[in-house]
Amino acid sequence: MIQISGKTISQTFNEACRKWPEEIFLCAPSSSESNLIELPFKRAKELVEHWSSILRESGYGSGQRAALLLGTNTNHYIFKMALNNIGMSCVPINPDYTQSEIIYLLEDSRADLVITNKKYEEIISKSALASKNNPNVFIFGRESKNIPNSKTIPPNQEINCETEASLLYTSGTTGKPKG
Repeated sequence: MIQISGKTISQTFNEACRKWPEEIFLCAPSSSESNLIELPFKRAKELVEHWSSILRESGYGSGQRAALLLGTNTNHYIFKMALNNIGMSCVPINPDYTQSEIIYLLEDSRADLVITNKKYEEIISKSALASKNNPNVFIFGRESKNIPNSKTIPPNQEINCETEASLLYTSGTTGKPKG
């Protein structure tokens, strides 16, 4: 058992990685698009640290937000953990959103970066370009592992258990989604 009170997501994750390095952290069933994936804590931590490092090197940090549209797969959770590791808030994008809904979410959340994959590249690229804040877009799965450099200097606020980890949007059944 891990005590989570007063800890960040990253602190709790790192403690779990120390306790159970070979145990499965993430599991995704096989589908028509991929085989069964079982990711132990140790490997997940390596991936989280890899992407955290790349995000930092690209100028991102605490106090910023990244919108995430990768679908429901292990990559979504690795990036969520990497973002939280450096104090960035994760803003999940519903894969069923229309272009206008994505534009609204990008503007309302003031996302600095959007991380997506080839499946959603077209709608995300168009939405980011059309949004007033025009966030950087990173297409995961391309040959390039370079995340575009941040356009702004992050506030680099202290990361603690009060740091925003995610900004979630409602379905918007009575109007625009609310964050």
